[in-house]
Amino acid sequence: MKTNLLFTLFGIGILALVILGMQSDYQDVSKLETHIDLAYYIGPDADPDKHKLDLYLPENKASAPILLWIHGGAWVTGSRKQEAALAKNLVAKGVGVAVMSYRLSKGTWMNPDFQGTAQHPDHIQDCARAFKWLRDQAATYGYDPSQLFVGGYSAGGHLSALLCMDEQYLKAEGLQFSDVKGAVPMAGAYDMVHYYNGHVESNGKEMADAHVLGVFGDLADVKKASPTEYIDHSIVPMLVISETDTYDLTKVLEEQVPDKKHIEFYHVRDKNHNELYFDLVRNPESEHTQKIADFLFHLTSGGE
Repeated sequence: MKTNLLFTLFGIGILALVILGMQSDYQDVSKLETHIDLAYYIGPDADPDKHKLDLYLPENKASAPILLWIHGGAWVTGSRKQEAALAKNLVAKGVGVAVMSYRLSKGTWMNPDFQGTAQHPDHIQDCARAFKWLRDQAATYGYDPSQLFVGGYSAGGHLSALLCMDEQYLKAEGLQFSDVKGAVPMAGAYDMVHYYNGHVESNGKEMADAHVLGVFGDLADVKKASPTEYIDHSIVPMLVISETDTYDLTKVLEEQVPDKKHIEFYHVRDKNHNELYFDLVRNPESEHTQKIADFLFHLTSGGE
């Protein structure tokens, strides 16, 4: 898969520009409850756009699983707005979705306009803040705070896995692993040193440094940002989903958790990184969206 590494986690960043702000025409959302541009962090350093989320709730919100969804974009591009169609397809299946934005890193290696200033752990700290807000606001919006999940695609897949494998970010917000009902990381990388080395080999050190070190810092920090570093502490049930481009990246995690029954893997064999994302966004009958919903409802109903 080495020749595909360039297009795995940040191919979705280019894709995001195509569907940014896209609204779903593929589902009847007449019974959808929508709350847009909610600030999940209001500290003195709050970003007026990135520290916000959009909340989509189904009719059955009081008993529904509520999924905090983290967008992709190589940690340097993307927005909650690009995820509206995906969220609505899940809501049509009875799943509540809170789509968050987060601070972005500099990505001039991809596009000269990507001038973000965030660096790890800024992104994951924002994810923990959004999860905290979602738990705190349950009574306001009428959902169950004990049924909160986290997931994401591409860079969001990495961040969702890290949030529920390295507990320090939840603890910083007064939370713990038991506050997360489950997680659905999709099409991500989980051993970030392996990811960096793959880019060095396939795309050159200059690009690897600009991309990976530009987001995470030096290699010691890259290692600390790897969900694989925290496998022994992992207790949150997870459905880890790959596609053809990220299969090898996901296998690195799968090979390290053979005795972890709470982590299951689902490999999509007939779609690449962009194709799977488009299927989730544009196909209301997607078997892969249904797989996510089934996993969430299984845990919501008390399954293990």
